[in-house]
Amino acid sequence: MTKRLDDLGWLVGRWTSNTDADRSQALWTEPLGGLMLGVHLEVKSEGNSVYEFLRVEESGEGLTFCSSSNGEREIAFALRELGDERVEFQRQFPDFPSLVAYWKDGEELCAKIEGLHHGRMRTMEWRWQPS
Repeated sequence: MTKRLDDLGWLVGRWTSNTDADRSQALWTEPLGGLMLGVHLEVKSEGNSVYEFLRVEESGEGLTFCSSSNGEREIAFALRELGDERVEFQRQFPDFPSLVAYWKDGEELCAKIEGLHHGRMRTMEWRWQPS
């Protein structure tokens, strides 16, 4: 079965997370014209912020996830796995991040990135509630 952008409709929406240490927001648009656009903003308690511009595009080769963090160069990830309310994208290089995953846990949207960072496996995870 062909995996299509419409299969990611469960990502659509505005998502927020507030903890003692961080405030985080994620926003995903509906699939339109072969694209879904996303934005992620995280503000740490010490005032540092991280932002990302995200894109999932559909082409003849399948789905590709693209990310650009804090004005850095864009990184592209190929679709690895797509199931019911879970998706994983991976790139060939083991550098951090080499894997990006999103999934639903009840009403929450979860995300994880992982890969080698200075020779050690590094994993970061987020959980957002609908807002």
